[in-house]
Amino acid sequence: MADHFQRHETANLCYVLDLGAGRGILEEAIDNDKRFAPYRSRLIFITLDVADINNQQLLSSNQQHVIAEGEKPPFVDKAFDLVISNMAIDLMPRDDVFQQVNRIIKLDGRIILNLHHPNLIEIATQKLKLLRQELKKLQRKLDYKSPGNSDYNQISEKIKEIQQQMKDAEFIIQNGPKMFFPNREEILAYLSPFFPQREIKIKEVPYGEIGENGWWEVDIGPVILSA
Repeated sequence: MADHFQRHETANLCYVLDLGAGRGILEEAIDNDKRFAPYRSRLIFITLDVADINNQQLLSSNQQHVIAEGEKPPFVDKAFDLVISNMAIDLMPRDDVFQQVNRIIKLDGRIILNLHHPNLIEIATQKLKLLRQELKKLQRKLDYKSPGNSDYNQISEKIKEIQQQMKDAEFIIQNGPKMFFPNREEILAYLSPFFPQREIKIKEVPYGEIGENGWWEVDIGPVILSA
């Protein structure tokens, strides 16, 4: 993303929208990344997330947070120079979201997305198996503890954490096949009707060790004007 700002060094204020930003993990990373130092003073970050996150919970002081759904961004047309989304936009109602992105991005603006890779389903399946094994061990330990003592309470809390992780893994296994794009050809075929006059570049970032999921990097450039 730093390359985007290097190509626009003469620009004035740059309005950036982060869709599905959560607490602003990306914004915190940019604050600490020296590559962005020359541009930081003119970057206006707007983070949007459906979660009710207050200012005290935000990870960066250099962001304006908006609580809203990704398919209903409360912004005027052509408001942003850059729209980004990191592992979030493919969990939203995609058709509605991309229609809105096309509406709020400037003609010379850019859209940078990280999308989930389908290998996350395989990882979730492996993780779920391990979590079930760990849950059985903890439940057996709990049988030998008395309710109310510190060990019992600690094990009970750990069981709750594992049960939540199991729900998350089950959600990915059940819904991932219809949410995650299987290959770059399908991403391009899906996005092209929304952005017919923009160049779309797609890069696959494969995963390494077990448990490290890959992703799709999508770069949608400015509108290409006809000669």
